[in-house]
Amino acid sequence: MPNLLVPFDLDCGEVVPGRHLWLRGLLDDGTWPDADGNRLPDAAGDSTQMVSLAWEVVPPVGPDDPDAETWYQSDLASVRYEVEPPLSWDIDTAQGVGGGSMDTPPGRPASRGSEGPYPLSPEARRVTFTVTPYTHRRRGEGGPGGVSWVVQSAGEPAGRAVIDLDAREAS
Repeated sequence: MPNLLVPFDLDCGEVVPGRHLWLRGLLDDGTWPDADGNRLPDAAGDSTQMVSLAWEVVPPVGPDDPDAETWYQSDLASVRYEVEPPLSWDIDTAQGVGGGSMDTPPGRPASRGSEGPYPLSPEARRVTFTVTPYTHRRRGEGGPGGVSWVVQSAGEPAGRAVIDLDAREAS
């Protein structure tokens, strides 16, 4: 995977039926504000490093899988992002932060995706991503952004990546 700041391999178990979710690394998403007009609240400062959690589903979800539409259009899991020391502003006030994506290039052994981007302050020493899979999902009402999904989270997280930024390693 390109632009990994900290590569790692953490197996979260079976999240998609018959497939495992692997957390693969901390992905460099550049800085905001960027050329696309993405920016954070003024409290974040002038320029902020952005990162995402890179992941793969193994074996891949292909376009002919019965539930492919569900897995491509609905997030696989709820992902909680924490950074230490904490940000000096509330991440929930930012637009365009968080969210997931997935694709399966033809012939690939895994479906790839990411969750983010999230802000990373220069003072950050540790990042934690807690992944709780969605156990049930169904189509909801279509909204301005298209199809919406009604999901239910599992009671317990499937995985947690704790990334030590100084040591460039995860556990």
